[in-house]
This record gives sequence, structure tokens and C-alpha cells, in this order.
Amino acid sequence: MSSAKNLAAVLAAAAAVALAPCRAEERVFHLLPIWDDLTSLNDDAVIQQQMEKLKAQVGSNSPHFKVGFSFITGPNTARLTHLCELAKRNDLSLGLIYGAATHHVGPGTSVGKLVADDLRLCQWRLDGKTWRGGGTSEDARDTMVPTPSRYATAIRADYERSTTDWARAVSAVLQKAPGVIHVISFTIEEELALGGVKADALLADYSPFAVTEFRDWLRHRGMYDADGKYAGQGAPAAITGGQISVAGKMVSPFHDDPTPADARGTGSSF
Repeated sequence: MSSAKNLAAVLAAAAAVALAPCRAEERVFHLLPIWDDLTSLNDDAVIQQQMEKLKAQVGSNSPHFKVGFSFITGPNTARLTHLCELAKRNDLSLGLIYGAATHHVGPGTSVGKLVADDLRLCQWRLDGKTWRGGGTSEDARDTMVPTPSRYATAIRADYERSTTDWARAVSAVLQKAPGVIHVISFTIEEELALGGVKADALLADYSPFAVTEFRDWLRHRGMYDADGKYAGQGAPAAITGGQISVAGKMVSPFHDDPTPADARGTGSSF
């Protein structure tokens, strides 16, 4: 399909959104292509040129059609405010993407330092050995990747802190330049390590935190018990086979399994 036909299809979709029955504030079509270099580009002339090019191709803002750029950005309030000023001057909108991810956590990052200090925070492979990187791959996304387990509280606290700092910065910009930022995307990528080109059989997270959480999720114990942080979020009956009565209390059939092979006679073995 030619670029002209592509553009026609986009504009037709925008018109369909604008005419669809919904509340007025929902009747808006956003066209905010990602321009990653916008964060670091310090040449306003180039930015102005690209903004004019975008407007020439698809038009500028209207009540039901918002045009502009999206980009991954850190909590740089001054830089974001300046980009908002440029966008407003050109009658364009912006979309912000927070680049936090569970890969590329180099040794210089706060998460990277946490993982280096405590290898339990890495995603471990099935063999329990190749936590540093899988198979023949030395891809940066496959080296000491943090576990996404809820039980890895140090990792989660770090991401929550950095995301909160970013949100505060964006909130300050929203106050200074209202109406310019139309889309906000928080933590963008959480993934398992690649596992290596020839190591698909190892691809999973068998770290101590992940395994412990999985056991507790099945048993409704730990953070998943009735008084835990994630009470009510344990494995559903479709997985556990339904709760059983123990000492007058309904519990997971795996609630007291000391090992995967031993059910202690109270239910099916994990």
C-alpha cells in the first residue's frame, strides 16, 4: 500500500472515531508517532522542521483529532516543559513514555546494582545455573535480568520509587503546560530473559523468589494467605481443584504441602 493510501486510511479511521457515538471527551483520535530522539535532540530548528513536516502530512490539532509526537523520556522537568512549549507553538500534542523495563539494567543503574549484590534477584533458568545469560546469547537483554516476582521486594520498591519520581515530574509539567500532553505510558516492558539462541528449553524464571511465590500462590500462603498483601489473589479453583476443609476452615488443597511430592494426606500433592 502506498504512503498516500496509508494516510487516507488513517484519516478515515480518525473520521470514524470522531463520528462514533460516545462521550465528547472520548471522541478524539490521537496520531502520535514515536520519535525517540526528541528527548536528546537539542536543535530546535530540526524539531521545528519535523513538526512542520508532520502538520503538512496529516494536519494539526482539532477538537477530535490530536497530532504530534510520542517519545521515551526521563524526569527532566525543564526539558519536558520546553518541548511542550514548542508543541503548543505548533498546535501539536505530545505523548510521554516512561522507559522503565526489566532488561538493559546495566551495572550503573540502581536495579543493576541490586541484582549484582543479590543474585537471587536475577531470573534463573531451568538448570539453575545460567542466571547470567542463556545459551550462546550474550545479548544485553539476556544478562542478569531481574525477576518480576512480587516477592523480590527490593526490585519492586526501586521501580515504584523511580516511577513515582517520574510521575511527579510529569505532574509538574502538566501544571506548567496544560493541554499539551495527551497520552502517558508508564513502565513499558517486562519480559523474561531471552534464554539464548539455542536455549529455549531453559527459558523461564526459576529464581528463589519466583519459585517461592508460585508455591505460596498455589497454597494461599505467605503474601497470598487471608491476611497477606495479595489476599484473595491466590490460584483459583480452576487450577487448585477447589478448596478443602481443614479444622473447620476452607483452604487450598496444597496449603501445607512440605514438598511437591508430599501432600501430608490433606489433599492432592503439589
